[in-house]
Amino acid sequence: MATMDPFTLPLPDGRQTTGLLCFPSKPAHPVKGIPLVVTIHGGTYTASYYDADAAHTISNPAKALGIPVVSLTRPGYAESTALPHLQEGETWNQVHGTYIHELILPAIWKAYGAKSGATSIVLHSHSIGASIGIVVTALHNRNPSTAGYPLSGLVTSGIGAKLMHEPAEHSSSADNKNDSLSQIDTFEPTPGEEAPNVPWPTEVKDAFMLRSTEGLCSPTLLQGTTAKLNHPSSILEPFDIRRQWPKYWKDYAKDITVPHMYGLGSEDGLWKTEKQWIDEYAAAFSKSARMEAAALPLAPHCIELSYLGQAWLARTLGFAAECAVWDVLRREREVKQ
Repeated sequence: MATMDPFTLPLPDGRQTTGLLCFPSKPAHPVKGIPLVVTIHGGTYTASYYDADAAHTISNPAKALGIPVVSLTRPGYAESTALPHLQEGETWNQVHGTYIHELILPAIWKAYGAKSGATSIVLHSHSIGASIGIVVTALHNRNPSTAGYPLSGLVTSGIGAKLMHEPAEHSSSADNKNDSLSQIDTFEPTPGEEAPNVPWPTEVKDAFMLRSTEGLCSPTLLQGTTAKLNHPSSILEPFDIRRQWPKYWKDYAKDITVPHMYGLGSEDGLWKTEKQWIDEYAAAFSKSARMEAAALPLAPHCIELSYLGQAWLARTLGFAAECAVWDVLRREREVKQ
C-alpha cells in the first residue's frame, strides 16, 4: 500500500506533471535549512518507485527526519504529459533534463517550496533518472541566478562510468538471452517519429534490477509489487544511456558545483562496480563542493527497493539536510562579504 499523497501540477506550456508527496510536520525547533527532496525515477518505473509499499518507501525516513519529499513521475509515464518526439541531434536525457530544469522544478518550487518550509531543493535520482538529474543539476549550476528554483545538492544511484556489457559486445553475443537489450543495441531512431516501447517482462527486469534469485530483496516485493511498479518505457531511454550518454555525460558532470552523493550497488547488473569505475565516476565531478562515492555491499541496481534501501534512503536524506544547511550558510557568508 502506498503511503504518499498523489498530486497533479499544471505547467506553463499546458502540460502537467504528476507524482507523490510526503510533507512531514515542520520541526518544532528552528533549523538553519530544510531540503525539499525531489526524486527522479529510472526507466520503466514511476514516482511509486520511491513509494512501493509500506516497507519500501522514502516516506519512512522522511517522516523520521522531518524532510519533505516530492516524488516525480517523469514526462510520458502514467499521467505526466509526454514531450514531443526527439528531433535530429537531440538525446532523451538532454531534452528531458532541460524540460525538468526549465518548467517542472520551477513549478514544484512555486507550489511546494514555501508550503513545505524548504529552503532549497535536493535531487534524488536513480538510473536513467540519475543521468537526467546530472543534466538538470549542470544546467542549474551553470547559471543559478536565472534558475527558477534554488538547488543545493544531488544524489545519484544506479548509474556508473562503465557499462557492464558494451552495446557492441552485447549485440555480437551469439548466446545472448536478453531480447530487450538486443532490441536496444540494434535500434536506429528516426528523428521526429514516435519510437516503440522496449519490452521488459517483470521476471527479466527483476533479475536485472534486483538480482531476484540472490536474496538481496524481500520475497514479498517480488510477489506482485514489482509487477505493479512496471511501466512501459520508450526505447529511446535505454538507447541514450547505452549508446549516447557515455559520449557526453562528462561534459555535464564537470559543471556541477553542488555537493553530490553517489551510490552503486556492488551487485548492479548494468554497470561495472569495481573501485576504478567508482573513482572514475567521482572524478568527473571535479567542481563539486563535496563528492561522496561508494559501492554499496550486497545491493542490486535498484538499491532503494532492496534490503539496504531504507538505510540508504535515510543516509541520503541526512545528506540532503546537510546540503540545505550548507546552502543557507554559504549564502549568508556571501552577503557578509
